[in-house]
Amino acid sequence: MLLSVPRARNFCLVTALLFLISSFAWTQANVNEGLETASIYVDASHGNDNNNGAKATPLKTIQAAVKMATSNNEAGVGTRVVINPGTYRESVMLINTRRSTSKPMTFEAATNGTVVVSGADTISSWTPYKGTSTVYQASWPYNFGMCPVLAGPPQQDIVLRREMLIVNGTPLTQVLSLSSLLPGTFFVDTSHSLVYMYPPAGTNVGTATVETATRSSVWDIFGASNVVVRGLTFQYANSCPQNGAVSVGENATNVLFDSDSFVWNNAMGIFLNTVQNYTVQNSTANYNGQVGFGSHMGKNSLWQNDAINYNNWRGAQGAFYAWDRAGAKWMLDHSGTYTSITSNFNQGHGVFWDTDTENVTYTSGLSTMNLVNGMQIEKIQGPLAVVNSNICYANILGARQHGGVAMRNSEQVSLTGTALYGSLSDQFVIVGNPGGIQISNWETGQTYNLITSKFSATSNTVVGGSAAVFSDSYLGGSDWNTFVSTVKSNNNTYWSGAGNGFVVPQPRAGTDVNLSGWQNTTGQDKSSSWSSMGEPAACNVAAQAQDFWIISGSYNGAAISDGQAIINIATYGFGGISGNVSLSLDGISSVPGLKASLSSGSVPTTGNAVLTLTTSPSTPHGTYPITILGTLGNITHSVTVSLFVQ
Repeated sequence: MLLSVPRARNFCLVTALLFLISSFAWTQANVNEGLETASIYVDASHGNDNNNGAKATPLKTIQAAVKMATSNNEAGVGTRVVINPGTYRESVMLINTRRSTSKPMTFEAATNGTVVVSGADTISSWTPYKGTSTVYQASWPYNFGMCPVLAGPPQQDIVLRREMLIVNGTPLTQVLSLSSLLPGTFFVDTSHSLVYMYPPAGTNVGTATVETATRSSVWDIFGASNVVVRGLTFQYANSCPQNGAVSVGENATNVLFDSDSFVWNNAMGIFLNTVQNYTVQNSTANYNGQVGFGSHMGKNSLWQNDAINYNNWRGAQGAFYAWDRAGAKWMLDHSGTYTSITSNFNQGHGVFWDTDTENVTYTSGLSTMNLVNGMQIEKIQGPLAVVNSNICYANILGARQHGGVAMRNSEQVSLTGTALYGSLSDQFVIVGNPGGIQISNWETGQTYNLITSKFSATSNTVVGGSAAVFSDSYLGGSDWNTFVSTVKSNNNTYWSGAGNGFVVPQPRAGTDVNLSGWQNTTGQDKSSSWSSMGEPAACNVAAQAQDFWIISGSYNGAAISDGQAIINIATYGFGGISGNVSLSLDGISSVPGLKASLSSGSVPTTGNAVLTLTTSPSTPHGTYPITILGTLGNITHSVTVSLFVQ
């Protein structure tokens, strides 16, 4: 069941074990913009692509500027493209050619934050639906289809949709039936080429700007080198999962993103695939449907002073919280530096390193109020060092074997000077496959069988509140012996209000021992202490807007047993939102013989309810989507889970 939402009250400091390694400094982007001797100007309102791109005679589109800058590059001339304020509804592509030179190209806003590269077009001619004053309809000429199903757990249809509708800058929540329309939602009827919306109360539909996402990407950089992108906002791309609104790949190198924003895209904000010597700094990736920042097979990267908040809204609509869902997902990352990364309020993991990661440091990071793990570390050979960071109030979902830091079959991970505070249900948790997981190094081809080991923890504070400070309740036997024989941990401060604080798999799974028992079991932490600590100041984070989540504790679905199934529902409010969330259901009437009852028709913005589903002999075997909707004022959110009738 869902546990109570963590509160910033009377918890204490925390730490989990570590293996000391030195900090790394790697080569990142180093573009010599001083070599740019040509300037090109772009203006969406006053430009013309037949112009020469001078300041007085600007181009109209960024793509025309890319073409001109590429020609300059081929001629050995570096170019700075200055983009005037405005919205540029286009998909930009910069590709390396056989004649490309090493001369740099910069694409920058004349004033940071005033240029929007948008994947959306406006949609007009709205008419009231059946004479109502709340619901409107318009023609829908698009047929995007469903995105491919990803490997991993089953995905609800809503997770694989691409439609987005934005009214006066406010994205609406997509529902999958006309009967489910509530304030702040829209429904696309592709069979009749119509779209319906229920905009926020007070919206003048006749004068409102209504946009719909039509482009799967807004900026691609393939194979190019010595490129700077500065001060731009990228939004409303309707990419499928595993794809970015901005994509960089095909062995691009020496690429700098500076002071950019990647917001409100359907999947990833930015995805860098097979890129070397790159930097992403002073940038934000908020409100993306899957992941804010993503990378794959990157080398020599620098991420600094970046924010990745409120991501995985699309996945959360289908209770798809953990599989490739996070503020940031870095995979097969070699030689990376992460400094001052903020990752808050994501409906998945905060930050996530996955598979074949080595020589990585994460310093001065902040990860709070994330739905699943604050930090997920999975199948990496390391070393990976987490230094002077704060990981707080993770696992709002309350799922077992999740928490502040979760480590799966990984080696050479260290925690130093870091606070793990107030997470459900554990602060540091070990999970994994018994006997190890095999991976290969993408650079060297070396194969590793990874068993969690060589972990180091020094000078950390680990505060469990109502949860354990450390948990490995099932990965026992030789795996546990390997971990215990290689762990190095000391000078940490621990405290938990739950049991003894340390959950270990010997002599049996779930054995709960106190600090003394932990010291005897591991031979570590001889100079560590058990002492209550207050909340780290950095963890007291305010949300930037009033909103709420609706969460299903039955994220793997609910199965009928003795004619009934239970789905636990929770709401979580933030930003000072108040009032009660009204609950409603969709999908019940489409299942023969199915009845549903809610323990309450409304709950507080942070509250719990139980949905009971009851079948009859006439209910066929099958898997059925059940949607729970929560509405407060002009805001509606939904979550869809599966009902298994066998």
